[in-house]
Amino acid sequence: MYFINGVIEAKTLIEQKLRKTIMILGPIPKEGGVTTFIEELIRISLQKDYITCIVTFTKAKNSSNFIVNYSSPFLVKFFLPKDFYDFLIFTLKNEVTFTISNVYYSCMLSLLKSKAKIHVLHGFGNLETNFLKFIIGNLSNIIGYKFSQKVIANSYLTSSVNRVFGVKYSVVTPWGIPKNFELDTVKESFQRDIDLLYVGRICLTKGLMLILKALSRILNNSNQRINFHLVGALKENLKTHQELQQASLDNITYHGYLEKEKIVEIYSRSKLFISLNPEEPFGFTYVEALACGTPIIVPKGCGIAPFLDSRLALLVDMNEHSISETIEYGLSKSWDANEIVSVTRNIFSWERVNEIIFDAYK
Repeated sequence: MYFINGVIEAKTLIEQKLRKTIMILGPIPKEGGVTTFIEELIRISLQKDYITCIVTFTKAKNSSNFIVNYSSPFLVKFFLPKDFYDFLIFTLKNEVTFTISNVYYSCMLSLLKSKAKIHVLHGFGNLETNFLKFIIGNLSNIIGYKFSQKVIANSYLTSSVNRVFGVKYSVVTPWGIPKNFELDTVKESFQRDIDLLYVGRICLTKGLMLILKALSRILNNSNQRINFHLVGALKENLKTHQELQQASLDNITYHGYLEKEKIVEIYSRSKLFISLNPEEPFGFTYVEALACGTPIIVPKGCGIAPFLDSRLALLVDMNEHSISETIEYGLSKSWDANEIVSVTRNIFSWERVNEIIFDAYK
């Protein structure tokens, strides 16, 4: 089976009719939570023998390497507006079983024919950095609610905030473990050489300056030097980045952007992971760390907090006193890395997401 001008060509009409078609709408930049979700959704849909159609406004050169390079006769990709004609022909010639929209792509739901339309709530925009994105993001979620049969939220926080903006009900299920982070073996804490790790955007909203102040407090109070590693491409707030580079603490290592394979290795070498955005709607980096047997430090109000317990995480208030005490306690606590991985696999499961998205529409 192969695709020509968006039209499915099949060896037999029987084979064509047996396969359902799923259309996934959303941005697919090289990194980010939405991209990770769509990548995993592609894996699920292809495993279920669906014809999978990706529709995005992200340019191919800026898109996920996994999606761009994945070659399958059952995976077709439309990069709009360049591929608009082929996309139009595809929608006219093929019956779509599922349409799944992500973020602002819900605006397209009213224009597309599909047996089942599902909108995914990834978050609610970042009010601190971009008010326009905040408004557009929530408006698109309202549109998604209006034109879909089901709305899925990745956390209770995401669901609750969107309810204020008109999304009255959404099924809550946390996302699963990204494929690259499903390890066969994990190192125990005493085998790890990195005390504290951060992975993500280098920006103010992730609480990086609070972490530095907490580490300075520990150094001043107990003379304990904690080696802190940061992984992430510079996205915004150059001032913050410069302050990180010029910090007086001498145990900071900044790695910049790394490929996933290298990030897995660094997670596996770390005793604790920390990221402190109290408005984080879910946070794949938390799940990535846990999947590597690394306990996490998270704000009490963030989206993933309700799914955690003391076997996996420590919750903090957003002040340097709470953070410094928690870091010290976390480094002194005896953690069971294999238990962390086992519990994480039970809680954060793509099988559950698969069940909610697909199995209800057999």
